[in-house]
Amino acid sequence: MRTLFILVVASFVMFLAPGATAAQVVDVSDLDQNPQAYDGQVVTLEGELIGDYGIRGDEVWVQLNDDPYIENPIPGGGAPAGGNQGIGLRIPVEIFDPEGWGPPGSVRYRGPLVQVVGEFRYHAADASGETFVQVVDITLLDPARPLPSGELGTPGRIGIALLVLAALIFAAARYRARPPRG
Repeated sequence: MRTLFILVVASFVMFLAPGATAAQVVDVSDLDQNPQAYDGQVVTLEGELIGDYGIRGDEVWVQLNDDPYIENPIPGGGAPAGGNQGIGLRIPVEIFDPEGWGPPGSVRYRGPLVQVVGEFRYHAADASGETFVQVVDITLLDPARPLPSGELGTPGRIGIALLVLAALIFAAARYRARPPRG
């Protein structure tokens, strides 16, 4: 019922002022740094769906991450950056579209990029104290895509060569140390 109320209010504001946003645009770090200020507020977030789609009854739980990894994932050649922060999302199953979005982000996929509008809930008493965004609208900005396969590159090849060399030295040392037959 509360989700329906938020959706109605957001739709009403957008109807009265076309082009206006019913929710303030925030970063996950904003929510993490000052959660009390956003508790109960309708917010807009953009980011990558990561982890797993956890279907629980009539809702789907997933993590949204808005770090630099979105545009330049480490498996794709990006360098470590940002705080790697995320926020849980509760998405009604009616607007959940895993076939259109693709798999959530992982070491093999850059997950779907989405824009979500929903109510930020800080330590929600009716949800076992969880902190999350109760999504009322979600827009796909870019579907999931596979990341480059685990090519080793020069550092990986050098590492494997050193391991092989160490194994050969170890085998030779054991061969020399064994007692003579006879």
